[in-house]
Amino acid sequence: MSPATRVPRHPPGRGGRLWLQRRLATARRGAGLLDLKVRLLRREEERFTALAQRTGARWEERCAEAERWLLRAAGVGGQRGLRPDGRGAARVAAAEVVTTRGRLRAIEDRWVPELESALHTLDGALAELERAEGVRLRWAANKQGRSRGASPT
Repeated sequence: MSPATRVPRHPPGRGGRLWLQRRLATARRGAGLLDLKVRLLRREEERFTALAQRTGARWEERCAEAERWLLRAAGVGGQRGLRPDGRGAARVAAAEVVTTRGRLRAIEDRWVPELESALHTLDGALAELERAEGVRLRWAANKQGRSRGASPT
């Protein structure tokens, strides 16, 4: 055995043998699945590469056409005709940020304190019920002890 070979720690005896067999079967099954995954991924990679090559020329044509239309729009509408904000995407994102912050504030400022208060109230009520139940049980135990201790006359 070479010094680079590492022997996994395992239980002694037949139990260790069974343990190692199970681990080995699991490792082989995992290796088989990983091999299948690699083959599938290679096939997908080849498909995507071919797709990228086929669409490359069409992409270049569409880019040139888009540039022509951009120049036409700038000529007709001037600089104000072109919207630099990506068709309002920045405004939509900003509005979503405002809405999300409002929801966060509602949760942090209202919902969490309400839940904490309700939990505190419930804890107090449960503690009171437990104290009352303890008193009732002690009273019943004392009453039973007195009735057993009394001698019949």
